Amino acid sequence: MAKKCEKCGQERHMLPWETECYSCGIKQQIKDGEITEISCEDEIYCPHCGEDYEIDVDNCELYVEGEYELVCYECRKPFSVEVRVSYSYSTYKK
Repeated sequence: MAKKCEKCGQERHMLPWETECYSCGIKQQIKDGEITEISCEDEIYCPHCGEDYEIDVDNCELYVEGEYELVCYECRKPFSVEVRVSYSYSTYKK
């Protein structure tokens, strides 16, 4: 369900009882020192500030499994990202 986040004001998918989006929650947990790394997410988040890291579609290396060094667009601090790739297959009769 799309709702307006109380922190950032953006329309995000949130559960009915949630008041802030997942991204704002990550940022707050980093600020409070509750977490120092972010694991197994569908998006890349900077572990220093929690900002979403936008993947440049021209940077195809981030779609290949491995470990990469990045610099946050927001706080300019370096961090490592481990990319894990998963494939699934479907078949059907022609």
